[in-house]
Amino acid sequence: MQLESDRILTSSGKADLMCSIKDTLFPAAVKSIFGAAFLQCHGIAQLQKAFFAFEEGFELAASPVPHLFQPSFCKARQTLLQAFRVSWAAGHFGDTVVGLLLQEVPELHGIAPHVLLALLWASLANTIPATFWALAFLLLPDNQEHKQQILLVLQSMPAQASHACLADARAQQQTSPDGRLPAAIGSSEAVAVGTATAAPGFDAATHAKVAEAKGPATSEAAAPALDTLSTPPDARGPYSNDGLVTQACDRSSLLAGCVAEAVRVRAPGVAVRMATCDLAMPLAPGQCVHISKGDMLAVSPYESHHDPRFFQPHPARYDPTRGGLRCPGSSLHEVPGISGIAGLVFGGGRYRCPGRFFAEMEVALTVAFFLTHFEMQLVSCQDSDGYHGSPQALDSTKQHKPMGSAFPESGDPHGLLPRAETRRQVGIRWPKAPCEVTCKRVQ
Repeated sequence: MQLESDRILTSSGKADLMCSIKDTLFPAAVKSIFGAAFLQCHGIAQLQKAFFAFEEGFELAASPVPHLFQPSFCKARQTLLQAFRVSWAAGHFGDTVVGLLLQEVPELHGIAPHVLLALLWASLANTIPATFWALAFLLLPDNQEHKQQILLVLQSMPAQASHACLADARAQQQTSPDGRLPAAIGSSEAVAVGTATAAPGFDAATHAKVAEAKGPATSEAAAPALDTLSTPPDARGPYSNDGLVTQACDRSSLLAGCVAEAVRVRAPGVAVRMATCDLAMPLAPGQCVHISKGDMLAVSPYESHHDPRFFQPHPARYDPTRGGLRCPGSSLHEVPGISGIAGLVFGGGRYRCPGRFFAEMEVALTVAFFLTHFEMQLVSCQDSDGYHGSPQALDSTKQHKPMGSAFPESGDPHGLLPRAETRRQVGIRWPKAPCEVTCKRVQ
């Protein structure tokens, strides 16, 4: 992930968090999945502008509303399709992820540009808002302990990494002129490294066992790492590339738990499916509802994730160490096909999103990148209703406001973050307004 200071920071050291994530994640993800030749041919600025115009109108375009009323969406769609047509004809995709996929399914070659556009949307439309919420929640004053624990683990990874990672780090240290490890991750190659492995999400039970095995964070063994973490940012040692990737792919890590919990509380408002056969769905003893083949069914992941019968305790509270979704009266540790904290975010059952593991890893890696490369603090946010929130105005003596009050957003009891956009119900909810942060690069 290559970040340019003039794209991330303003002269005052402030930045909009969502814009920073877009400028970071879009080029890194596109390069990793579609290859550098595709980016070089069409230019990142043109592709990025077209993609976000396309994404903004995507949900409405899937409705019965004629595309005639969405000129921006139609123009962006044609721009992206033309880019994919040119690159497909020129052989730019070669041995890239999408190139290898299309090689395995020759039946799709006739509609390759449309398949590639679908893959572009699927790889970024939910990943970007998920990254925003995962990082924003960690910047809240109430969650500083989680943030510090993640930084502690990331900074101690060279000593805790696998033998392979440790051997590689030692080799790099020996070849470095000054005998020190190279600087921390600084290019999109880090994402490419991470694409080879994916993690299926955070498992609270496994995390508890790992934490217990490692001992408390204040143990004698962890003391040097704690001392390092408490030093000023400019005095910190480098973070390990392998450490960031390892943590992003570790289903037992707190980092993975923070990502899963963030998407749980900002889950899609609705998920729609079509019944493929006639069935009778049981409701209660002696009662059922009959569903005919072809009927459209809708569930609300957002409502389910805030139901105390499924997520205990306190489903509206941000808690990355909580257990996964459980059905009332079930003795199962997790529900088959809907495992982990993320619950219904990626669907469920046999046809659950096949890219969920890559997406969770990608979000975790991006969050780790921002946390280790920037000192970030929330400044303020202002939504379209005129509400203005600021951490400086937070009164820690006041109790958390319950759901349904002035700040109905779960996971943000003091209303310091932008509210989630409610006009778009499909996919991870996007923030409704900008979120300003102070941002200082860690040397």
